[in-house]
Amino acid sequence: MKKISLVLFLCIIAFSILRAEDKSVIKLIPVYEKTFQDTIVDVIFDTATVNIEEAKAMGWKDEAFDEEERRIGKGVIPFFCVLITKEKISFFNKEGKEKRNIKRIVEGVKWESKEGIHIGQGRINVRKSRNGEYLALAIPREGSSLGEGEKGDLVIYRKDGKEMWRVVNVYLSDGIITPSPNGEYALSLLPDEYAIGDMLYYSKNGIRELKSVEINRNKKNYNTFTNFDFFYNGEYFISTCNSVYDDNDCKIIIYDSNGNIVSIKKTNKKIYNIKSINNNYIVLSMKDKNSTKLQLALVNKTGKIKNYNNILLPFAEYSYYLQDGNNLIISFGIKGRKKIYHNYLYRANISSEKCELLYNGKDSERFNKIIKYADDNVILCSNSKLYTFNLYNRNMNIIKLFKRNLKSSIINSLDNMIIIRINNNIKFFRYKGEL
Repeated sequence: MKKISLVLFLCIIAFSILRAEDKSVIKLIPVYEKTFQDTIVDVIFDTATVNIEEAKAMGWKDEAFDEEERRIGKGVIPFFCVLITKEKISFFNKEGKEKRNIKRIVEGVKWESKEGIHIGQGRINVRKSRNGEYLALAIPREGSSLGEGEKGDLVIYRKDGKEMWRVVNVYLSDGIITPSPNGEYALSLLPDEYAIGDMLYYSKNGIRELKSVEINRNKKNYNTFTNFDFFYNGEYFISTCNSVYDDNDCKIIIYDSNGNIVSIKKTNKKIYNIKSINNNYIVLSMKDKNSTKLQLALVNKTGKIKNYNNILLPFAEYSYYLQDGNNLIISFGIKGRKKIYHNYLYRANISSEKCELLYNGKDSERFNKIIKYADDNVILCSNSKLYTFNLYNRNMNIIKLFKRNLKSSIINSLDNMIIIRINNNIKFFRYKGEL
């Protein structure tokens, strides 16, 4: 009997130690929430240091603050500084009061159609920069339903609501214009209706076209810009230019912030996704013409390409990357039969060019976000579930379930805090490991 008790005691101790070492199981503590009447399109956050009593008066719970913050009576809270809905763009102060708003419906827009010219409504398209510091508002004044895009004004705002610059009466493509992380310029691709796609460069000095014909010296072939991204500080940007007729004639172009070409590199692989991971590198996913696998490559701001020939991944339309030291954590889902997704997690070592499969599982939803929250741990999100995954012992745990008919997603993460949107409700959770 004593031996059985001793064995049981040792098992309990061992289990406790494993639980203490495994931080992949975390507890989410709700600390603040807000519901909006309009459909939420996007949100930008800022942070402010406030008195805890002041924060509680705003609706924040005591659990939002750590011991040191409670001791000194002050803490840092995130707040909505920009809320984008279908109806308007609103700028807020830290108390949650609206400072100004811009209605997205524009009256008196002149539209051209097959039936002729008519005057009607238009909608302001808005895009935020990757770092959330700037907004680009494309305000239509006239346009065409024949696939020729819109014409109007482009206005760049800082997230505190200050207008930085504007250009008026310019071509707006299809209104999808992305500001740079430094707010000094913005980029747009031509609408899909154009067989030969150029790229548009906007600044306070006006607009100019970055011609794909300048990239291609072969008059028998045509290239079209397919994607772009910024090195985080906006000092450089990258564009991919795929051949219309030949998948073996694709190019990677690096520009400086003035839209001048720094380098052009040719590759015999078709380029699918590009993603900025820090100030120094862009990660590319490419595919050989006859291959079903994606290959990874890194490009620096001088245009030097480092191919990882032995890092081959299943082909997926959407990929999500997370830099973890010298590794890339890659998350994606491939749709299978009967609305089942095959979700994958890979870890690619940038230096050694090794790639390992960390997780392969089936679910009714694909992963749509990945963030790091502690050493060797990440949080993943699908529409109705939150997971933690330990990169060391590869344990996957569901930590939060939402109703299937609701659309939920991680929209931001801060120190020990995660922000989740569920339809028109935004919830703030503080998270910590269950030790």
